[in-house]
Formats: sequence, structure tokens, C-alpha cells
Amino acid sequence: MHTTGTFSARLLVISLAITPLRYLCKSWSSTTPVIPVVMWLMARRRYFGVASFIYAGLHTLLYLHDTWDFEEVLIHAVRPEMLIGWIGFFILLPLALTSNHTAVQQLGRWWKTLQRFAHLAALCVFLHWILFDFLLTEVLSWFSVLLILQIYRIYRQRFSDR
Repeated sequence: MHTTGTFSARLLVISLAITPLRYLCKSWSSTTPVIPVVMWLMARRRYFGVASFIYAGLHTLLYLHDTWDFEEVLIHAVRPEMLIGWIGFFILLPLALTSNHTAVQQLGRWWKTLQRFAHLAALCVFLHWILFDFLLTEVLSWFSVLLILQIYRIYRQRFSDR
């Protein structure tokens, strides 16, 4: 169960880190060998997000299989670490369901607004991981990189024209 949750969190972090990496690479020389890798990642960003949801689904199914008692699941669901995990999972659900070409076309500009909830899901995953495992080193190593890249992205978006 731990492995699927960890893979889900890592894939979510990777999917959210790709856009800030693109901003970071814009200031580099076009001959930098990292640029083609970032462009490859950019073209497949949605796949990383969907894979994150699939692993989160496997993580959830393994939890339900281990618990096997619906009443016990409900009792545990109100504990903070579990509640945050469930909220994160249910945020990822509509994001995964709308991560296809048809949904992008039908939702139009609302698709991007909906997909921004991935940041809230990442916060839930971060809190779930910390509250459940208490392994700060691994959690912080993944999410601190994401936080730094997101701060850089926001800074570039707000102040690049000035």
C-alpha cells in the first residue's frame, strides 16, 4: 500500500513541476540538453497526472481490501490523516476524468480552471503523507522542490513583464 501511495505522490509532483521547469528553461540557451527533456515532459504532462490518479486508486483499493469492513473505513475516515487523503483522492477524480482530448474541447477555458485544483490535491497528498508516515525527509525532498518551482513560476508570471 505504501508503494502505490508514494508513486502516486511522486507522479503528482512531477506533473505539477513540469510547467515551472518550462519557465525556468526559457531563460537558458536553446543548446542546453535539458530543453528537449522538458519539452518531452511538457507534451506528456497529462499522462503523469492520470498515472498519479491510477496509483492513488490502487492505493485506495489496497486500503479498502486491507480494511475489508465498511464500518471501520467510515470510523477511520474522520481521522485527519485519512480525511485529508480522501479529500485529495476525490479532488483527483474529476481531474483524471477530464484529462482527455474530448473533455478539454467540451470544457473550453474551464478545463484549465478545473485542472488547477491539482495544486490543492498536492497539498492534501503532502499533508496525508506527513500525518501518516512522519518521514519528513522523503516528503520534504519531493514537495520542497515542487514548492520552489511553483514560487519561481508565480514570480515569473507576475513580474516578467515589468
